[in-house]
Parts: sequence; structure tokens; C-alpha cells
Amino acid sequence: MAKSELIDASTALPSGAMPTFSDIQTRQQSALAAMGRMAATHSDGMRLIRDGAALVAESMDADFYLVSQIDTEENSLVHQLGVNTRTRHPDEHPQEYRTSRLRSSSLAGYSMEVRQPLVIDDLPADARTDDLFLRSKGIRSALVQPLEYQKQPVGAIAVLNRKPLQFSAHDVLFIEMIANQVILSIGRERSERALAAEQRFTATLMEAVEALVLVLDDSGRIVRINGACQPITGFTQRDAVARSFCSTLLVPEEASTVRAYLNSLQAEADSVDFESFILTRGGVRRRIAWSFARYCEDDDFKLIGTGIDVTDLRQSQIELQQMQHVASESTRQLNDLLAKINRGQIPKTGHLQASHFEQPFQALPDGPHGERRLQPRRSYPYVQLMAPLPDNQLLPDRSDLREIRCREITGGGFSYLSAEMPDYESIVVAFGIAPALTYVTARIVHATPIDHDGQTAFAVGCVYTGRAKY
Repeated sequence: MAKSELIDASTALPSGAMPTFSDIQTRQQSALAAMGRMAATHSDGMRLIRDGAALVAESMDADFYLVSQIDTEENSLVHQLGVNTRTRHPDEHPQEYRTSRLRSSSLAGYSMEVRQPLVIDDLPADARTDDLFLRSKGIRSALVQPLEYQKQPVGAIAVLNRKPLQFSAHDVLFIEMIANQVILSIGRERSERALAAEQRFTATLMEAVEALVLVLDDSGRIVRINGACQPITGFTQRDAVARSFCSTLLVPEEASTVRAYLNSLQAEADSVDFESFILTRGGVRRRIAWSFARYCEDDDFKLIGTGIDVTDLRQSQIELQQMQHVASESTRQLNDLLAKINRGQIPKTGHLQASHFEQPFQALPDGPHGERRLQPRRSYPYVQLMAPLPDNQLLPDRSDLREIRCREITGGGFSYLSAEMPDYESIVVAFGIAPALTYVTARIVHATPIDHDGQTAFAVGCVYTGRAKY
């Protein structure tokens, strides 16, 4: 750093002249102004500490300045001895050395431990500490100022002379003021770095989350959305910011309800969960499960919401309920049929009449081979269990039952898909869901080749012949 960056040249004294108190005061005021300029422009904390120590050395006409920092990995102190080129020979060079953190090992260590400035008028005669390196350099007098950040020691700065010198209270106050400016600047730099790191982390986290993430202000306007919002809502960050969440994304009939949920967060609630439809930019309705929480820091009030698209899940649940209803109704009708067979009201062979079976479903259209049934067909797309029935009429073991995909059901029988042409005439079928299974016997009356997913399969039609008991 050039001298002009530290102390204005107009404050320099002629060679050999002794500075007066007024000269020193003027020089220190110039140093404080220079330190303020550097603190506002420098972002390198270590450089700022060195420049601050050099300013103090130049303003006091000291021979050297010292910067000490803690090496946490080595649990030691690293000292950098700098030369004041205004007073020392240009052949002198900066040097670095290490000591332990014990107060007896260095001037900086002592000052950091007592957490006060250390004034040394005559180092060889001072018994408080034994800094062997500085003694070897012929240092006689020193002024050391500890550096603390958030009440924790981080280092020290010092000015050193090879001649005995008594430092005044004004000198102690001056180096403390320089140290405070350095620490304030370092604190601001660390806070800015921490804030930038936190903002990067938040941005990365928002983009990594697959759920929708929205940040709303206290009026319900969108402050920020994450990348997952765009493919679902159709809105980009630029499109969405400053728009009302309720007016932009919600369907009109649910807007007032959602506003009431969000308003509760401005009162007593800390979080709220609910589901609502959103209307995408393309006019498509999607079902979203929302979770909103409030963030309040001083005057900064935000609502942070996450949403999961549950449209497909809710549709699947509706279809599952419908299938369960169909299965339940089919099982009830089958049990009624078997009860009639057991009571002898219906013959165990042949076709059943339509009056024997309730018809809760609409009939399916006839197939390409015509209608073989005496009563309408009903779709029955469920997986059930089946096994061939041996000629000796002994029931197969339950472990022999295998899964089949049923197609249709009527009052007198059912049909299922088979990859191969059956080579048996009778079967045992287990209807229902384990463990509540109903076992019936049936006879195969036809096996018709059909195209199924691009491959040849057989639609196997069967009529009921009785009930099987395991």
C-alpha cells in the first residue's frame, strides 16, 4: 500500500524533526479518516487488520507493527511483523513467526487473555511475558490492542519500537479506536457473507424441493415462487411476483375460504393446512394440498407455503372407492346366488334366469361373436384366484390357485382372460378379497381368441355349477 493511502503527505514531518502533541494528534486524525475510507471499500478482513496496524505505526512513528491471529487448527498464534518504512531502513522485510496461545509466550497472547490493551515501556525489564522473537529483534517498547468479535478473541494488533518509549493515554485510546473500526468492518463483512450464504442456501433449497413453494407478503401478494411452481401452475417467477395469490391461482368459489385460512395466520395461528383447487394459466384445475406458516421478524411479516399436487391421488381414491363398491356389490350378489343354489331354488347346471340375479349395472354391448348369455353382462375387471378342477372332483389345494384377470360377470357365470387355450373343462374360482373369499365351481363353455394389448389371448366363458367348501 502506498504511503498516501495511509496518512496524507501534508502531515509528514521534516527528517529529524521531533513531532509535537499537535502533530501527533493531526496525524492520528488523518489515520482515523483513512481507516474509515479503507473500511468502506475493503472486503478482505486480514488486509484491513494489517492496514490498520500500519496506520497506527505510521501515526506514532513506531519502528514496526504487529498483526497476530489465532490458528484454531494448530491451537497457536500466528504473528506477522511489519516494517514502518517511514522510520526503518528499506532493507528490513516483514517476518512471520508462531507462538503458543499462552499469555507468557507473546505480547499478543497476554493482551488477548487479559482482554485489555498492553503497554510495555521496557520489554527486557518487563516480567509479565516473554516474547523471545521480539526480544531477539531488539524490541524495547510496545503498545498491544486485543481484537474481539462477538466477545470472542480473534487476534491483536501492536506497534513496536527498538527504543524505550512511554505511550500516553491518548495513544492507547487511538489504537483502540482503530481496532474498533477494524472489528466493525470485519463484522459487517462476515454478516454480509453469512447473509449471502443463507440466501444461496435458501434459493438452492427452494429449487431442490419438488413441492410448490410460495412466499407471500402480509397482503397476500406473491413475493417469490420456486421452480416447481412453473410446470404445475404455468406461471414463472416474473409472471407471479406482486400478484395476489388468491386472485391469480385459486378458483373463485374457494377464494374466500382460503383467505380466511391465511388471515388466521395473521392472528393466533402459527400454521394451517388445507386443500384447494388452483386454476393453471392454461385453465386446468389441479388439486393442491397446502401447508402455510407465518414468518415474523421485527416488521418483516411473510407467509411461507408449500403445496403438493394431489390431483392424481384424489382421482385414484375416487376410482378405488368406485371399484370397492362394485366389488362389494358383486360379492353380495354372488353370495345371494350361492344361497339360492344351496337351497335348491336354482339348478346346479345350465343357465340362470335373469330374475335370479339383480342387475345394478348397465348391460355391455354384444361381442363380435354374438351374445351367448340369457342375461346382460357386467364389467368385472378384477384379479381373482382360479385352479383347474380334476376329473375326480377332488378340490385342488389352495396353493394351486393362481391369479386370473376377470372380464365380465352375469347372473349365471363369468369370463376371464387366459394366455393359453384351457385343456380342462371345470375350474374352482375364489371370489372376493382374502381372507373373505367365496369358492365356487364352474364349467368352461367356450374359449374365444381375442387381441389383447397386441397379443393373442383367450376370452374364457364359464357357467356356475356349485359352491366349493374348503
